[in-house]
Amino acid sequence: MNDILDPEGSHPCETADSSREDLAEPYRRLASHGGPQLQRVTDALPALISYIDNEMRYRFVNRAYTRLLGFEHERVQGHRVADALGPEIYDQLRVYLETALAGREVAYRFSYDHPTRGRLHFEGSYLPHRDGNGRVLGLYSLARDITRQTLVESELGRRDGILCAVANLSQLFLKANRWTHVMADALEQLGRAAGVSRAYLFEGSRDRDCGHGCRLGYEWCAEDLEPTRARWERLEIDWRALDLWHWYLVLSSGGSLSCLRRDYSPAEERFLVPLGVRSLLLVPLLVDGVFSGFLGFDDCHEERVWSLPEVAALQSAVAVMAAAIEKADMGRRLAERERRYVLATEAGRVGVWEWDLSTDRVFSDPVLHRILGCVSGGIDADADADVDHLIASLPPRDRSSASLLRRKLERGELTEFDQLLRVPGRSGFDLCLAFRGTLVRDSAGMPSKVVGTAIDLSDRHRVEEELRRANDEWSKTFDTVPDPILILDVEGRILKVNRACSERFGSGIESLMMRLHRAVPTLGGQGGQPRVSEIEEDGPGRLLRVTMSPLYDHAERLCGWVHVIHDITDRQRAERDRLAKLERQRDVLVREVHHRIKNHLQGLIGLLSLGASEQTGCSGVIAGAVAQVQSISAVYGLQSRDAGSDVCFREMLEAIVSNVKGFSPVPLLLAPEEASGREPRIARDKAVVLALVVNELLVNAVKWSTPDTAGCPVELTQRNDREWLVLVISNAGALPAGFDFDAGRGLGTGLELLRDMLPHQGARLSIEQLEGRVAATVRMGPPLLIDSPAMDASA
Repeated sequence: MNDILDPEGSHPCETADSSREDLAEPYRRLASHGGPQLQRVTDALPALISYIDNEMRYRFVNRAYTRLLGFEHERVQGHRVADALGPEIYDQLRVYLETALAGREVAYRFSYDHPTRGRLHFEGSYLPHRDGNGRVLGLYSLARDITRQTLVESELGRRDGILCAVANLSQLFLKANRWTHVMADALEQLGRAAGVSRAYLFEGSRDRDCGHGCRLGYEWCAEDLEPTRARWERLEIDWRALDLWHWYLVLSSGGSLSCLRRDYSPAEERFLVPLGVRSLLLVPLLVDGVFSGFLGFDDCHEERVWSLPEVAALQSAVAVMAAAIEKADMGRRLAERERRYVLATEAGRVGVWEWDLSTDRVFSDPVLHRILGCVSGGIDADADADVDHLIASLPPRDRSSASLLRRKLERGELTEFDQLLRVPGRSGFDLCLAFRGTLVRDSAGMPSKVVGTAIDLSDRHRVEEELRRANDEWSKTFDTVPDPILILDVEGRILKVNRACSERFGSGIESLMMRLHRAVPTLGGQGGQPRVSEIEEDGPGRLLRVTMSPLYDHAERLCGWVHVIHDITDRQRAERDRLAKLERQRDVLVREVHHRIKNHLQGLIGLLSLGASEQTGCSGVIAGAVAQVQSISAVYGLQSRDAGSDVCFREMLEAIVSNVKGFSPVPLLLAPEEASGREPRIARDKAVVLALVVNELLVNAVKWSTPDTAGCPVELTQRNDREWLVLVISNAGALPAGFDFDAGRGLGTGLELLRDMLPHQGARLSIEQLEGRVAATVRMGPPLLIDSPAMDASA
């Protein structure tokens, strides 16, 4: 160790200054005790101690030197400075080393990026080591870690810069007409003062909650950084979509947020890494206590840890911005209120005035100027008016009341007043103004001025007068209507009746209302279309038709009913007589038509019968056609007896059976009808079709009866089954194999036509095999069946 400290065995020259002597003395004393003891003592010191020879090679380093720099001891001891420390540190120390080896004591500083501790800063001094001849043999180095001190100084400097920027911002926003015009300059000042790469303002949407997202509004970037707006046309943060909801929770509660690159979450890494952000600070923007966005600061060069003073200073800057925004919003709201006030006073023709009792001058706003400018002898629109002049312009009937009001106000007898005054106008009619005012007293309690409003009610009074005249005209017209008219409210109370109603009903109007209520019990508060009801009048037995029309108010709510009463007795009787005469004429005509149709059908039957006798080969076909025509003829014969009536089913059935008996080789047996109060009837428009169906079924039963059972009759049974009338036609025989009437299998042409011809409503047909006989069952019900005993019983 002695060789390291003093290779020549000599001490520093006696002419060296006291500081060098003091620094070298401990080494000489420690050297006499041996190298290991010196190493242990220097290792215990928190300083970086080393000895470098004149070849810039480390001859001695303590443990703190390698530990604080993060190097292995073997990498430094015995190696040249450039190789041991690397080019980053050596480039910073080279000039100082050369100066010290030239014989001058020098102080130095250097910094470098530690692999785990970040950027480290050191401060020290080089002291030359000379031999007895003054030749420099090497140098002593003593350094200390000033990283924290440097950071504190840097933070304080940035804080001071930020505070200066805040002061400038206050003046900037105070002088600006709109805060949006100076926001770019404000961000630049804050960004440069804070030493960041990027400063920006994200704004929340004004028409929705910021919880839905914020959009980039303003941005400043350092010269070496590309602006975000140049890369993204529209940068917007959707908290939930980006999985950054925890950011929103912190910012919306008023807290600031900072992130370092090494601590990014996966969501933060996806969002921030493409932007090149290594450290981030977000400060919330609270406008009127509501989260409205945030101010952000990005450092794209190092992972910067923001100190509390810096954050507090930036929060002050954001508070200044929030105050500027609040001021702008308040100014905008005041301007909007002023605009609405002007529009309201203009639309409502409401003028504002102030009367100074000491000068008797009246100040009026432009609205009142325009109102009074229309008055004969009114005030000048560009000057205040004199009270005496205003009172003198009033008509005599209002002048005295205005003078009395003036005296009471001047004596302090009134504190408030509301007076309607009529002022003659240039257009030939009076202006009606409602003056309202309040007395104001001075500090001594004496009346000093009166302030108030003047509302132009001229149009309103003119409309009211016109309505009054229109109401008088309507009342006259209402009373001249010859028909009785009643107006009721929604609860049925009589509001107004015309003269005809009073003269016609008099005290009997209550009885009329009771009968009307029974005729229309659900009138109540329901609106809708007009209603018509016919009621009989007590006494003479007159018939009245009442037309009820709803009344609605301005809000389209039902407010009453108008009842117009017409006496339709004579007209009703004349109409009834006319209809009865027409009915009799129609019945005669219909019976004649049915009779003629029956006669024509009888003639057709005769012709067909004559043809059957001449054409023996077609006798069967002609006989079937004759039977069908005879069935139709029977129906028309029944209808000709009572025109317009429905057909008795029993009579129709008996006529069909009688016609078929004429050519049937098989006996026909019609069972007696069940005893009942009334005979079933068939709707007249369906009687012909039903007669053809029954005739076809009966002819088929006769045709397909088996030859060996010629003595077995075709049986017809009629019975009632609740609301249904049932007809069963059965004959001896068997259905062909595979026959299914419901499914339409095995049907001939005749049954297919019959199935299509059967009425779809009120008629059902089934054909089935029953113990050696084929039974066709026709079930008839409403609307085909009009009347039956079962229906009478149910009724």
